[in-house]
Amino acid sequence: VISASAYNGNDTEGLLKEIEDVYKKARAFDEILDGMTNAIQHSVKEGIELDEAVGIMAGQVIYKYEEEQGK
Repeated sequence: VISASAYNGNDTEGLLKEIEDVYKKARAFDEILDGMTNAIQHSVKEGIELDEAVGIMAGQVIYKYEEEQGK
């Protein structure tokens, strides 16, 4: 991991924060991938378009991620 904070000579706190942010983004991406099967099943069951079902599911994951980030 290359950190601008570490490169600039700041302490490791900045580096740890950056690693945590990357981990949270990766976890959110994994949740989206894991939710694809459910989105497909939901679209068939509810008779909605697949892109709409995926959009709803991705929106929920993004909302959860932003809440964790305090936005």
